[in-house]
Amino acid sequence: MRISHVVLAALFLGLLAGNLPVHAENQRFDGEFWRHSDATTRRLFVYGFVGGVVQGQDRVAQQLLLKAGAGTFRPECHQAVSKNANRLEAEMTRIDRQLFMRAVDAFYAVPSNRPLELKWAVLVVMQQLKGTSPEDIEAYIEDLKQRAP
Repeated sequence: MRISHVVLAALFLGLLAGNLPVHAENQRFDGEFWRHSDATTRRLFVYGFVGGVVQGQDRVAQQLLLKAGAGTFRPECHQAVSKNANRLEAEMTRIDRQLFMRAVDAFYAVPSNRPLELKWAVLVVMQQLKGTSPEDIEAYIEDLKQRAP
C-alpha cells in the first residue's frame, strides 16, 4: 500500500471517529435507559450487579486480613464481617435474575419512577425481595423522589 493511501485511510478514519456521537459520558442510567435497553443489556446489568456485590464483599474481607498485621485487626470484627459476607454471597447467588429484572421492569412501569437512577431501583427491588412491607417501600420511593435531582 502506498504511503498516500495510508495517510488518506488514517484521515478518513479520523474523520469518522470525530463524527461519531459519544453518549456514554452524558447517559443517564435511569428508567428511560432501562426501558429502552434490550434484553441482553438488562441481563448484563443484573449479572454485573450481582457479581459486583459478591466481589465487593470479598474485597472488604480481604482488606481486613491485610490490616491484621498493622495492629488494627480485631477477631470479633473479622468474624462479623465474614459472617455477613457469607450471608450476602448466599443471598446474592440465590437471586432469581429473571424475577429481579421483572421487578425493575415493574418499578419503571410507574411513570413517576422513571427519573430515578438504576441504583435506586436496585435498592427498592432488593428490599422487595427481602420482604420489606409495601408501605415502607413506598415511603422509601417517595423519599428518593424528593432527594433526586
